[in-house]
Amino acid sequence: MAAPSLTGATLPLQSLKSQAEKELSECLDSMRGKKALVLDPSISGPLGLITEKQLLKDKGVERTYHLSKGNLDTDQRQILYIVRADIPSMKIIADQIHAHIKENMTKEYKVLLVPRKSIICERVLEEEGVYGNVSLGEFAMDLIPVEEDVLSMEMPMSFRECFLEQDRTSMYYVARAIMKMQAAFGGIPVVRGKGVCSKAVMDLLIRMKRESGYQELPGEQMIDELVMIDRNVDMVTPMLTQLTYEGLIDEVFRINNGIAEVDPSMVAAQQQGQAPKRVKVALNSNDKVFQDLRDSNFSIVGTGLKKRALLLQQVEQERHKLQGQGVSEIKDYVKRLKEMNIQQEKSLLSLHTNMASEIGKTVRDPTFNRRLEAEQSMLLGRDSKVMDFVEEHIYKQEPFLKSLRLLCLSSILNSGVRKIDHFRKELVQSYGFEAILTLSNLEKAGLLRKQVRGIIA
Repeated sequence: MAAPSLTGATLPLQSLKSQAEKELSECLDSMRGKKALVLDPSISGPLGLITEKQLLKDKGVERTYHLSKGNLDTDQRQILYIVRADIPSMKIIADQIHAHIKENMTKEYKVLLVPRKSIICERVLEEEGVYGNVSLGEFAMDLIPVEEDVLSMEMPMSFRECFLEQDRTSMYYVARAIMKMQAAFGGIPVVRGKGVCSKAVMDLLIRMKRESGYQELPGEQMIDELVMIDRNVDMVTPMLTQLTYEGLIDEVFRINNGIAEVDPSMVAAQQQGQAPKRVKVALNSNDKVFQDLRDSNFSIVGTGLKKRALLLQQVEQERHKLQGQGVSEIKDYVKRLKEMNIQQEKSLLSLHTNMASEIGKTVRDPTFNRRLEAEQSMLLGRDSKVMDFVEEHIYKQEPFLKSLRLLCLSSILNSGVRKIDHFRKELVQSYGFEAILTLSNLEKAGLLRKQVRGIIA
């Protein structure tokens, strides 16, 4: 995975990346010699943003596995797990250890919990009878530079935990990460927040500063102000269809940890004819074509790609005009070639042309445009016929997530859905009984409500 370049960052984010890489190196060194590394699937992506595979090899990792149910078949005597601190992961690990014991295999196990050890995890391992077989540690993977101007904590379940399960543990991790930022970039003089969770983080920051004896030294501040906003302050935006180039890539291909998985034919012509599989493509500031187009409305992406193609063609044609030119002109041309990196530019231009073409098929689909019209009608308060479209969307068994987004958008904008029982029944009939639990969770989180005479029930 190609991690983003951080050379143009306003803050020295490279120091955070280096610190995270150092902490990972120390964790790997905690189990000397050759080993098998078992990663939680949700952790492998973020790890790729802070380190390279070579570090794992240098630290004795012979092979990497994803944590999954079933036996772990490995020849390595030492097994290092790096997993989320949750109960399902602990039970999978316990089952794998039991399977090895049953087969009379002698192995050493170390479990590193992200972002920290928890009593619940220790209790589960103890109840499963394997607590004495493992060595427990923690890996505080918190601030991960995703771009020159973006830091992510990569906690995909935090919204569910805070607003569905009423578990605010992740707020402690956020406060701890902010303290880490202040240690690296100096104290933050002004901290503002909106929302219950932001208030909880602010209270934790005050307590952490008091307990640690933290003192802000003059002249070392690199951040003037911190603004925290709870996700539930604006739940309309994530329900709407994204219309920028990057947003539509996410809608069509999905972007996780700055990576999109596309068909091999989109990447390079020589890969055509191979066995069907998905190819991972890094989408970050290293990709100059993507960097220029990512925030553009998709309607002008074609024009942007055409301009870059014409510029590339112009540069290549200038080569034929060099005959009879002086040394200085040739030197300038060579310098320009190096700056553009012609071969890479051609490859990226081909990739994004293919991706834009695939996205164009989605954008030209009548259902896509009707969905946009329905969303705009909801935003403008003219949704008398919109719910008919939502119902039709469900009848056609369009993707479940898209149907839910439309229904939740109506609920948020109109203080509930009047015929919620009817829609609940239709969703279950179209998508199966698995939808019942999802609908129940959405109602508990306040994203889907019943409207009774204009009052939220």
